[in-house]
Parts: sequence; structure tokens; C-alpha cells
Amino acid sequence: MNTNVSEASDFKKLFRICLPHKGLLILGVFCSVLGALAELIIPQMIGRIVDVKTMHYILDNKLIMLGGAAFFLIIYLIQGIAIYLLGRVGADAMNRLQTEFTNYTFSLPLSQIDHQSAGDLASRLTNDISEVTKIVTVLFPQLTINLIIVCGSVLMLLKINFKLTLISLLIIPICFIPHFARL
Repeated sequence: MNTNVSEASDFKKLFRICLPHKGLLILGVFCSVLGALAELIIPQMIGRIVDVKTMHYILDNKLIMLGGAAFFLIIYLIQGIAIYLLGRVGADAMNRLQTEFTNYTFSLPLSQIDHQSAGDLASRLTNDISEVTKIVTVLFPQLTINLIIVCGSVLMLLKINFKLTLISLLIIPICFIPHFARL
């Protein structure tokens, strides 16, 4: 039980070191989610534009065309901001973790460092820290965004054709049976 408490405090310390800018991470994830939700609207817009009368109406009203262009510009601007913020948080987290690891390694007695190979220490400094940083700053936001996109897509498909969507959702698990049979 004592090791669980130690592991929990180590995880909290790692999280504090890794994410000093929680606000930027939250803002980056929020912008990503907002961009993903806005992208779900695009197929609905295009579906309505396909109608010939609607197309002529849009072409005759320059303000609507300008609004559509502004909509796309805003979506991609929001997504660009999200990428920048998440990249900045990730780079800062990686820098902080590398500094923390280096300081910790320098505080160890030489006898303990001698048991480690130089390649192992270098690998931990670069690869392992990079992977931890990716989990916090890339994997978590992408998982959130993709979950929202999947749920939003299913909801839109249910709105378009409820029965066909349910049939499709029932067929999907059947498609995975051959894959799991090989395992």
C-alpha cells in the first residue's frame, strides 16, 4: 500500500513538472474541440449547398459567400491556435522533464550512476521523456477530439437516417470478428 501512495505522489509530481501551463493545455484542447465540432457542420453545409436553388441564392448574395469564407477561415484559425498551444505546452513539458531528470541524475551518487550505461541514460533523457510528453500533450487531446468527432458523426448520421445508422453500427463489431479470431 505504501508503494501505491509513493507512485501516486510521483505521478502528481510528474504531472506538476510536465504541465505548468494547465491553462494553455485546457485552452488548446478547447480550441481543438471547437474546431472539431465546427468541422462536423461542414458536411451539413455542403449538403444544403448542393441544391441548385440554394446555390444560385448563395452566388447572388455576396455577403453569404463572405460569411462562408469567414467561417472556414475561423475554423482553421482556431485549429491553428490549438496546434500552437498544444505544441508549446508539449515543448515546455519536455524541456522541464529533461531538466528535472538531468538534475536528479546529477544528484545521485557516482556509484549508482556507474551501474547504468551511458546509452541507457541518454535514451531515458530523450526517448522516454519524449514519450511521456506525447502522452500528456498529444495523446490525451487527440483522444478527446476523436471521441467528440465520432460521437458527433454518429449523432448526425442518426439524424439523417436512424435505421441505416443503427444497422451500420451493428455491422461494425461483426467486421472485427476476423481480426480477433486471428489473435
